[in-house]
Amino acid sequence: MAKRARQGRTLAQLERALHRLNAQRHAVLAEIKTAVEQLSFGSAAPMAGISVTSRVGAPTSKGGRRPGFKLSAEARAKISAAQKRRWAKTKHAEK
Repeated sequence: MAKRARQGRTLAQLERALHRLNAQRHAVLAEIKTAVEQLSFGSAAPMAGISVTSRVGAPTSKGGRRPGFKLSAEARAKISAAQKRRWAKTKHAEK
């Protein structure tokens, strides 16, 4: 028994969906900006240097780790030892 072929979207349908999602994104960003302005008592002056869209997708901290993430001394020692073993292995393989 033959399976029915999956109906794919046409390029025009995908383009309309993309425009609709982009409009929703702009609406949400406008709501966020309004909320930020209301939190700063209607004045955008304290938040002038911060753009709502500038932090979207930006790394959280150095190295891309989340803020407040700390490794214990034991974990750092294990990672260091493993890396030294890898370096020694590659150095030995080159000779």
